[in-house]
Amino acid sequence: MEVLSSEINNNGSSITLYNDYIYNNSDDKVFLNKSVTIEGNDHSIDANNNTIFEVTNNNNIIFKNITFNNVNEFFMNITGVNSNITFLDCNFNFINNYTDNCVNVTYNVPSYGFTCEISSTIKNLAEAIVGQSTDLDAAKKLAKWVGRNFDHETRDGFYQTPDETLNRRIGNCCSLTDLFLQMCVAVGVDKNHKLYYVHTGTPKFGKRHFFAMIDNILVDVGSKPYNPWGHALFIDDVIYGFTEYPMLPLPRNY
Repeated sequence: MEVLSSEINNNGSSITLYNDYIYNNSDDKVFLNKSVTIEGNDHSIDANNNTIFEVTNNNNIIFKNITFNNVNEFFMNITGVNSNITFLDCNFNFINNYTDNCVNVTYNVPSYGFTCEISSTIKNLAEAIVGQSTDLDAAKKLAKWVGRNFDHETRDGFYQTPDETLNRRIGNCCSLTDLFLQMCVAVGVDKNHKLYYVHTGTPKFGKRHFFAMIDNILVDVGSKPYNPWGHALFIDDVIYGFTEYPMLPLPRNY
């Protein structure tokens, strides 16, 4: 792991991996002492039943597109450190009885599932709302329409299909975000833009909130009903899940 440690520490705030890595018992830990995004480029890191990373400062650390094999525990010396560590589009092959005591860690696993198919009801409604508007102008109209026409309910762990949200005219932040993004796709916003689900919260999910992002525009139809475009509610600035539509950031049963 000396090579991996050197690549991280000798480069800036963003690095790309070009090899697979295997941790040997004689290797030193990989020290994460700065804010960094590590793009795995679909490579793997084999922990070989060891703890391979040591967090030494308060930083924002993002792992992307990496397969982690034979993981026992990711981090050591986490006590007293308040780093936010996020895994985006990573795969994990944990050993039995895997645990991790780092509360500010999110495991964003692609197998969590996808939003359901867009119905003709939602497609026709979205087209009627946007009229002749297209692209981001259409998305802005949809954001305002969803925010103003639905009541928000605080119902943790409850999920319903976008059609059920439409019929009930009420939903939690997850349901309203899901409906909004489906409507955006129904009118073709995804053809020129990236659409994302974003999940924020406090450690151990004491509070949590979902909103949408289009490219780098934050759209919160749940808590900003009259001005959702370009605004979102961050809870303690911790991002727990960040997935591209139609991948959902949490497992759910509709």
